Amino acid sequence: MPRSSDAAQRLQARDDQQRELARTLHGGAAQHLAALQFNLEVLAKSAGDLPPRAARALAECASLASQCALEIRRVCYRLHPPLLDEMGLVPALRGLADSHRVDAELPELFPRLPPPIEIALFRIIEEAWPRISRLRLNWRAKSVTLEMDLASVPDAIRERVRAMHGRIAANRRSLRITLRVPPASPTPKKRS
Repeated sequence: MPRSSDAAQRLQARDDQQRELARTLHGGAAQHLAALQFNLEVLAKSAGDLPPRAARALAECASLASQCALEIRRVCYRLHPPLLDEMGLVPALRGLADSHRVDAELPELFPRLPPPIEIALFRIIEEAWPRISRLRLNWRAKSVTLEMDLASVPDAIRERVRAMHGRIAANRRSLRITLRVPPASPTPKKRS
């Protein structure tokens, strides 16, 4: 069994790789697609001069470029949610909860945590999303508590919690994870 520090380093390396891949996709392929969409829009403005078959092909190309752009955006977000870096854990979780229709009790006041801790907490919760309908997040005096209606604990969650020296309490219908985490900023800030 790997030591928790080895597991933490391995998970951090994977998170760093995912963040870099998301940045590369966004800075490369997504930007090329944006330029392609712009050029297709320019062509579409003069589509009246094209034969009908060519006009249809142009419209199809524009649609495919838009679909590709959306897919790259989704992949980038799954690799590393930009809202996590920009706004912090709670706003990123609100976005995730809204998109998955999960009942989330998230505090209005929540401190920014060190980035490796925020991504680890986000990944723990993200792993549970397909199987939960309720989430509660609390922060008290250097600890974060997550409560979810989750019947079993996936190995990925156990590994993350173990790597962060956290505790898991589970029963037949719910899961409670407690992690000791120091905030990156000394006082809680209101998050939207």
